[in-house]
Amino acid sequence: MLQTDGEPLTPSDRIIKTVAHTRDVPRTELPPLYDALDPEAIDDFVSTAEAGSQLQFEYFGTSVSVSVRESGVGIDVTSTGRH
Repeated sequence: MLQTDGEPLTPSDRIIKTVAHTRDVPRTELPPLYDALDPEAIDDFVSTAEAGSQLQFEYFGTSVSVSVRESGVGIDVTSTGRH
């Protein structure tokens, strides 16, 4: 799990950070992640899903893919050009 200031980032926090980077905007300018999908549901999915499981959704002009792998959690964000 990634860390910031010594605190681990949850998968939903990692998504927000990655989307902000992909869209080249400050995190504070993003709409609430909850508008796309419940952050707690994302974190629960990651903690309970088996390796090979995947979750996909759109958020702030990006396509977000969360993959549970044997080696950890993969978060891939691709810009769709839409808001």
